[in-house]
Amino acid sequence: ALAAALPLGCDLGDDSEAIPARAADSVQALPAGQREAAEALVRLESTARDRDGEALCDRVYLFAGGPSERCPSVMRKIFPTQGGYSVAVRSVRFESSDHAFADALTVTVTPSGSRERFPNTTFELRRRSGAWRVVFQT
Repeated sequence: ALAAALPLGCDLGDDSEAIPARAADSVQALPAGQREAAEALVRLESTARDRDGEALCDRVYLFAGGPSERCPSVMRKIFPTQGGYSVAVRSVRFESSDHAFADALTVTVTPSGSRERFPNTTFELRRRSGAWRVVFQT
């Protein structure tokens, strides 16, 4: 399944355990040619955990199907519905020099503390202005 690449913060309630950040370690385990593209998922995980909607809009996402001006309002709607997020990148496959797909294990936590594992999450990545970004499906 292709991930919608929704930002999930890490503002967990008292009953929940924070799930560990895994993206940076998993990216370091990838072959050298895949690391640069996969760094987009490190930025996604860390920026979402900081609940920094502006940074997600400016440095992480590339909106597919709509202008990025909508990004801040989308972030404001999504953050209250999410509790936690972790990404473990498994591999990156390139369609071209500026288009790739990253396969990952993702774990999400709702504000109530329930967890969901998605072992086969696919993130679409595009390079724009020299930087890899996660495609946000609108």
